[in-house]
Amino acid sequence: MSKIDLTNVHPAALTIGVLGGLIGAVSTLMLAIVWSGLVTGVMLSVLWGWFIVPIFGLPALSIIQAWGVAIVFRSLQGIDLSQKPEQGWGSVFTKAFIGKPLVAVLILGVAWVAKLWI
Repeated sequence: MSKIDLTNVHPAALTIGVLGGLIGAVSTLMLAIVWSGLVTGVMLSVLWGWFIVPIFGLPALSIIQAWGVAIVFRSLQGIDLSQKPEQGWGSVFTKAFIGKPLVAVLILGVAWVAKLWI
């Protein structure tokens, strides 16, 4: 593998490259948070409508309200500060954008089967 020679690169070009990477990372993080919230909100809203509304007679939740309820429950769980192995960006990206929706679809599928028995 050859090394890249940066001695003839203008410092402004390096700054723009670093800034671009930082903006990309922050944008990806924000998109992951919104995407995760949307998936969580849809899943909880549907589950709430299937089980909580008919059983307890509570009002239905919008997607944003369901996302808020999920945030409250998540905050009550606390934060795990134990050491975890280093994860690459690919792993984080896969979990955020692909893993979360797949888990939500599986949960909704199992819940739909349970709903058929009620």
